[in-house]
Amino acid sequence: MSNENEFSNSLDPVLVQRANDSSVAFNFGDSIAHNYKQDLIEIVKMQHLDEAKKTLALKEIHALRTAELSSQGKAVGPNVYGPAVVNPGRDSGNFDAAIEKRLSADRFMDSLRQKEEKYKILKRHADLVGILQKAAEQGQKETIVNGKTFYLSGKYWTTKKPKERKAGGRSR
Repeated sequence: MSNENEFSNSLDPVLVQRANDSSVAFNFGDSIAHNYKQDLIEIVKMQHLDEAKKTLALKEIHALRTAELSSQGKAVGPNVYGPAVVNPGRDSGNFDAAIEKRLSADRFMDSLRQKEEKYKILKRHADLVGILQKAAEQGQKETIVNGKTFYLSGKYWTTKKPKERKAGGRSR
């Protein structure tokens, strides 16, 4: 899809390097870039978003991950405190901001994942209803869908086999 290619290389490499340089034992810039690419792939595959919403979601995740990179690049690693004569107390806000930016991007993706899951459940339900309606129209009293047997009991479908009624029954 063109959307993924349009956004795939758009994280600023200078910000990625700056975030890597401010990291101690882990390259946070590379990690953020990797998460960004995974987010792009996931958004493009989402079925509940039309093309316009996918473009908006891609722009939003780009803005969130860029802000995360920028915040991570401003956070000075503890191994720099001494030689650079940096006050760790003054700089702790930058670490907090970087964490908050990461959480914002993760929350955004989680909300998209939850919507996608709801969409899939509703789609499965709609498919099941369609299959059962078609079976009822064809006069079937029993049908199997995905290995599960459904029985027509009156005007409703159930997974429990209806009890057989005796021929004589009660008289009124």
